[in-house]
Amino acid sequence: MSDAVAKLKRIAVRLQSDTDDLRHTLLEISQAFLDVTADCSGLPERLHDEIGELRAELADVQPQFASRRQTSVLFDREGLGRKGRRHAKELAARIIAVCDSALRG
Repeated sequence: MSDAVAKLKRIAVRLQSDTDDLRHTLLEISQAFLDVTADCSGLPERLHDEIGELRAELADVQPQFASRRQTSVLFDREGLGRKGRRHAKELAARIIAVCDSALRG
């Protein structure tokens, strides 16, 4: 198992074990995911397009100010944050799927 795949496995486990609010966990792991996937050469080629899309979406949800997470679009006020929670859940599911697929090789 390559180092990148091992890191992706840890990211997936972290997202799967979240029991409170995925928005916070997603912001916590996003930099690790961006770092691991910066060079996709160690990952299966079939995942490169999905990884590129995930990287763009993760960049879009980063807080405007790093010290204030609530400035992320995931912490919307519309509908008491339901839209942001749903978006975080969908992103997390896609990241977990990519990580699992990378583990299978």
